[in-house]
Amino acid sequence: MKLIIENIELYRYEIHSLVKAFYPEEDVKVVVEEDPHAEKYLKNATGPFMRVGFGEERIKIVAEGRTFMRLASSTGVSFRKKGPACKAALKELLYELLEELCGKKLPWGDLIGIRPTKIPMTMMEEGKTPREAEDFLLKEHRVSPEKAALAVDIAQREAKILEHLHYRDGYSLYVGIPFCPTTCLYCSFPSFALKAYESRVEEYLTALEQEMKETAAIMQGKILDTLYIGGGTTAGQQNLALFGYVYTGEIKNLIVTEGTVRSTNTCAAGVVAIAQGSPITNVSNGVDVVSTSRTVGGV
Repeated sequence: MKLIIENIELYRYEIHSLVKAFYPEEDVKVVVEEDPHAEKYLKNATGPFMRVGFGEERIKIVAEGRTFMRLASSTGVSFRKKGPACKAALKELLYELLEELCGKKLPWGDLIGIRPTKIPMTMMEEGKTPREAEDFLLKEHRVSPEKAALAVDIAQREAKILEHLHYRDGYSLYVGIPFCPTTCLYCSFPSFALKAYESRVEEYLTALEQEMKETAAIMQGKILDTLYIGGGTTAGQQNLALFGYVYTGEIKNLIVTEGTVRSTNTCAAGVVAIAQGSPITNVSNGVDVVSTSRTVGGV
């Protein structure tokens, strides 16, 4: 176990993510000094792997006998509270230390999260050139040349796709179908077995109808660029009827550029029939349609 102790609750997610990226096989825990769980974790570890101290004008990290420190570059910046300067200094310092300890670099540098293209896209929207965006990733975030070029390339492709969306007068809408014939083990959608919750379908429809009316009123005059109906599937006659109710209600009166409905092979034809002549452009069949097994391994 890699146990990291910080003196105050600050950027726990960022610390955990970067350490985990360098030690993917290790169980990584980040706790605050006063956390009652710290003692429990210490019993299961040989000692803290790292200590992170946030001070008013400095960040200090100690790990395996090495000490790294970063001072505030300007007056008035406190490293004891969240802010762009504190976050940047922490990630830079932590990455340098981990790079030295492990003797390796990460392809995406100190970038964490699921949207590495956000930085170059924002920069280019502000007038920077692709080359400037790429250099920024290389120098400020230690991204490898290959990944920096890839991020800029994808950002440019995304920009072309987004040209067709309405940033100022458009929106996207997700209509959750919280019922499904079965709940697959791999599914992260908030859906429930239809048989077990059949008695609550009417209650759900009443609430959904009210919410659709309110949404239609709030977004009146705006363009609905993308519509997704799903969560659970439209499988089974009851869920198919549910989709028909949802679609033929308020939604059919909205201006939709593109729509997707989650379905299965058994009822795809029914979905298409209901949405025929409408802006519904995609019927998405989940992986549950190719196997009766409830696990991904059975696919």
